[in-house]
Amino acid sequence: MALLVLLAEWGKIRLAAATVDHGLRPEAATEARSVKAFCKQLGVEHHILPWLGEKPVSGLQAAARSARYALLVQHAHHGGFSHLATAHHADDQAETVLMRLVSGSGIAGLAAMRNRLERQGIVHIRPLLAISKERLVLTCVLHNIPFVDDASNSNRQFGRVRIRQVLDTLAAEGLTPERLGRLAIRAGQANDALDQITAAFFQSNAEPHWSAIAEQPKELRLRILAQILRSETAMHKPRKIAEPVKLERLEALLAALDAAHADGKHLRRSLGAVIVTLERNGHLKIAHAPPRKRGLTPPRLRHET
Repeated sequence: MALLVLLAEWGKIRLAAATVDHGLRPEAATEARSVKAFCKQLGVEHHILPWLGEKPVSGLQAAARSARYALLVQHAHHGGFSHLATAHHADDQAETVLMRLVSGSGIAGLAAMRNRLERQGIVHIRPLLAISKERLVLTCVLHNIPFVDDASNSNRQFGRVRIRQVLDTLAAEGLTPERLGRLAIRAGQANDALDQITAAFFQSNAEPHWSAIAEQPKELRLRILAQILRSETAMHKPRKIAEPVKLERLEALLAALDAAHADGKHLRRSLGAVIVTLERNGHLKIAHAPPRKRGLTPPRLRHET
């Protein structure tokens, strides 16, 4: 709500607001209508986007997040908008960094939320990412901007809520949201630099041979391998956004490829929908795995030497 008013008062852009009703709380529909009424007072176009269909039993927050962005991006395209602005703040960023730490993320994960990224042709910006939640709430109170406390934000069923509840304890020891946000910025800078170096490698090696890959530091080998796998997946499913391979599985595949190359051995492994083959001469082949036969579930990571 604070972001809505700030953008409306700025007045230098074509602005519309959208509220996603996930259909998960009985009061959500009423809240969405109240936002619509407030937007009418501001003279801002508003649309309510319902998340329809069955909801998953597990992984609800992640599924809701994916559905939310899908609806918002689709709506932005339909309305002819170039940017999507969301009000993620410094406390959200701190929670995300901690969640990535808990899950064992690498540099890319610790970069957490970026203040600017692209989502299927729409530029997603987070202009409040350095502003604390406390300051935004105070802005709403001082300027009589209505807002709602979502009860699910206190539901310990969700991992993000449990992480949020330890932030005060960590802040007392010096690990404040500001410092966690600074960590995300520095990790993002390092990640961007590594991405540029990875891109330069592919410019010089259109068809990478493992002997060239083996000369790179481990972090770059991981990124090169990840990019090769993503490219193969995108080639066969161009309309589907490839899910990133879990870092642990990627590291296991890299270790196997490094060992096989050092010993001059042949290696064939499948990872997800991709088959990776390293020949004895170091030539690397990537192929899309054939469709699985019904009733047969192959192991998640299979290898032949």
